[in-house]
Amino acid sequence: MNLVALGALATAMFVAVLGRLVFGGWLSHVSVFGLVWAAVLALQSVRFVAADEMSPAAGAWVIGALIAYLLGAILLPLLAVASGARGGGSSFGDMGGRRSAPGRGLCGAVAVLSAIGFTAVTGRLWSLFGYLSSPARVVTGSSEVYALKMLGIQEEGIPYLAAASLAGACLAGWGVRRGLIGMVGASAPLIAAGGLAFSAAGRTAVVLAVLLLLFGYRAAGPTTGKKAPGRALVVPFLVALGTVAAISWTRELGGNDYYGVETSEVGRLVPEPARRVLTSLYMYAAFPPIVFSKYLEEGGEHGRWGENTLGPIRNGLNRMGFAIAPIESRYQRVYYIPYGMNVGTMLRELHADFGEVGLILFPFLLGALATASYWLARRGSLIGAVVGAHLSVVAALSTFMNAMRWGDWWASLVFGVTTALVLTVVAPRRAGWLVWRSKWTQRDG
Repeated sequence: MNLVALGALATAMFVAVLGRLVFGGWLSHVSVFGLVWAAVLALQSVRFVAADEMSPAAGAWVIGALIAYLLGAILLPLLAVASGARGGGSSFGDMGGRRSAPGRGLCGAVAVLSAIGFTAVTGRLWSLFGYLSSPARVVTGSSEVYALKMLGIQEEGIPYLAAASLAGACLAGWGVRRGLIGMVGASAPLIAAGGLAFSAAGRTAVVLAVLLLLFGYRAAGPTTGKKAPGRALVVPFLVALGTVAAISWTRELGGNDYYGVETSEVGRLVPEPARRVLTSLYMYAAFPPIVFSKYLEEGGEHGRWGENTLGPIRNGLNRMGFAIAPIESRYQRVYYIPYGMNVGTMLRELHADFGEVGLILFPFLLGALATASYWLARRGSLIGAVVGAHLSVVAALSTFMNAMRWGDWWASLVFGVTTALVLTVVAPRRAGWLVWRSKWTQRDG
């Protein structure tokens, strides 16, 4: 590991610790952003699979993105401290004066979102059975299932309908923290997301669901009185872990993972069955920054503005008839490090979308928006909690790719914000109108 890479690792650890001190938890968006980068950079030093090193130029951009995210995230607290100094002692914590968000109907909302996810996944699996030679091929033919997904053959009639379960996971995490939802209710959207992942021969949907559950839990803020019922998260996490293990097993049967690579001496110490799965997981975790490095060395890519970050929105507007060119390819260019990989961190996609300015400006805005969303969440805004959780997912997956490139991320955000809007604005107003109408009727009687 070169000195710049070591500097990036030190910067990531500094960002993680400072996020813990400023925002009061290792699950804060700033700490998560620093921790994932520190973990990935540390994993590269293990060299479970031998590969190229990250270049000094790539390491410098990583440092710049980390610092930009930190500065954006602490902008609101700094403004709060400054206003407190002028106006009599206000602080960032005081700005988050809590109001209780309505929880009525939350369990029903999570159940409906999970049911929508189950229905969409059932339709996908039924479609798969028609394309494969036998239902058993869903398990043993993961490469065929993945190919059907990339061709868009097995998608539901309404795009991204299955992503409703992801929004359900986010709201379930919020409800668990508030004591409104138990283990069974929190597990339902995870099971639906597991089915979504299984139908695509990928682990992405499960990872998104777990992260949204976790960040939704975090966004609910500290509970008053008794200790937060975190034990209710145990079963959902076990469901997710079992799903990831099952999908990894099916990918091994279907030959859809990296089994042709040569592990280092460290990797050869692991028994063969486990080595195959660990090799795949290690490459997905540790190699994207190296792909970003190779991407820069080969001159980068220059596509349409916002092609990766706003791709799902462009495609959606195109389907609605707007004169906007869609993003046709679901594959990104492969880079060899020396093994071929096409995921190269969020930074690669930001550079391709917005140039070098995007490598600094986007993390800055992402950190600022996440802090603002959590500030609203701590004041009782369920909408703020949903937005903050989704932005934290972008930070948590930034070492892999830009989560905004996934249509499921955008669909989950829309489902979540719409549900939160109904629960916190529409339903209370309707309930108030019904109470007023009842009183008026009694008065007339």
